[in-house]
Amino acid sequence: YGVAGFGRFIRGYKNMDELKKRAYFSAFSRTKSACIDLPERVYQTRKLPLYEAQYEWYDNLLGQVSQNGSELKSGSLRGMSESDTTPSDTNPVTITQVVTMLEKFQQITSGFITTDLGENIWLDSPKYDELITILRDSTDKFIVWARHQFVIQKLQEILTTKGFNPVVLNRASSDDYRKLIKMKFKRGDIKVLILQIQSECRGNDFTCDCSPVSSVFFRRYRRRWTLHSPWSEPK
Repeated sequence: YGVAGFGRFIRGYKNMDELKKRAYFSAFSRTKSACIDLPERVYQTRKLPLYEAQYEWYDNLLGQVSQNGSELKSGSLRGMSESDTTPSDTNPVTITQVVTMLEKFQQITSGFITTDLGENIWLDSPKYDELITILRDSTDKFIVWARHQFVIQKLQEILTTKGFNPVVLNRASSDDYRKLIKMKFKRGDIKVLILQIQSECRGNDFTCDCSPVSSVFFRRYRRRWTLHSPWSEPK
């Protein structure tokens, strides 16, 4: 019923009436609001500064972007990152180069930077201390969302040393282990759960009746710096 070439993304659908008839007696859909009486979500914003090491790396990268601004406008980029082609005055800017540049900014604001040799340099970030404060001041269970595996490892190390004993679910987690952890979290046996956004953002339901669940996002969201992405732009 999906229209797509071999190994490609689905471009469209067909024979939907037939699909609806076949699925009618074995499936139905309801919204969560129609099934569960949940309180309204509360969003909180906390603006935090960058540490000096973060600011230096951020400012340096920002300077490179400004220096190459005219080249970006003219459709070329030099020396910003590795790509499939050798950067030069005549090569057009690629999506890979732009994404790599944005990735570097996200890394710095997350408290680390990955060098061209693949080495992760730890810069630290005030959002880790802020997270610990949030966890200590609340009796809720928490889901901490993070993208980078290095950040996930650091979160686990830092929170473990503070006595929170977090559990991690990421791409490497098996389906059986994921099912077990979800059951323990809903039962109240786990207070802090660290989830990798790429693998856990869809198809998971961590709603439970035992206590409220709060979420903290360790990532940048649009152009705002909030508790969902608890870091701050340098001034």
